[in-house]
Amino acid sequence: ELARLGFDLMLCHFDDLDLIKGHASPQKQISFMKQLLDVIQFPDTISSTITIESISQSTEKNLGACMKENEELLKELFSSPHFQATLHPECNPWPADFKPLLVAEEPFQKRAPQSGKGNSLSYSVETLQEITSSLQALKVECADLCGDAPAGDSVVQKLKLALIEFHQRIVAFTEVYQNEFQEHCGHPTAEISPTGPFFQSVHQSLRTCCKELESIAQFIETSENIVDVVGKRGREEAAFLLFMRK
Repeated sequence: ELARLGFDLMLCHFDDLDLIKGHASPQKQISFMKQLLDVIQFPDTISSTITIESISQSTEKNLGACMKENEELLKELFSSPHFQATLHPECNPWPADFKPLLVAEEPFQKRAPQSGKGNSLSYSVETLQEITSSLQALKVECADLCGDAPAGDSVVQKLKLALIEFHQRIVAFTEVYQNEFQEHCGHPTAEISPTGPFFQSVHQSLRTCCKELESIAQFIETSENIVDVVGKRGREEAAFLLFMRK
């Protein structure tokens, strides 16, 4: 049904189902969205065009034949066993890009009033505005894809500049390597001295000696403090005995 509607509006082919499902190329989908935006933004122009075409066709056809064709079409439509399935499809025919919009519109559809033609019209206008804004956002996001492809000469020129810069960097690296790094890269590997374990044991002995000296220094300091405390108490006792004798 959507493909037929797009075909009636001259937006796509009759059997262009990949475009409706979102499987077509990005460029083709963007072109379809732009045409659909033009239809939404200028409905009066399209309606007037359709009216002019219908008038020109009605002058060529007989009024009775048109009425008969319309009656047969309505009869075939309402008598079709797939009519309810068309109104309430089990599979969503919209492409993947429009699924978030449809999910967001479900609460609004549940709250839509069932009575009153004015309320239905206002709801339709709001829905149309939301779809228009969403399509505008998609158009802005896909603006890069809409641009023209770069010319072949410009691509070749950019590739040539990149190769020239890469060649200059290779030449500079070669000069630096030959003048500064090449003589160092040819040196033999250093030999490890066999006296390493001996120096390690000497270092461990020095560390142990330093710890012992620190312990001795702390012991001497503690002994001096004890001597000071004992001397102070002796002087206090001597002073107390002298005071008692007096």
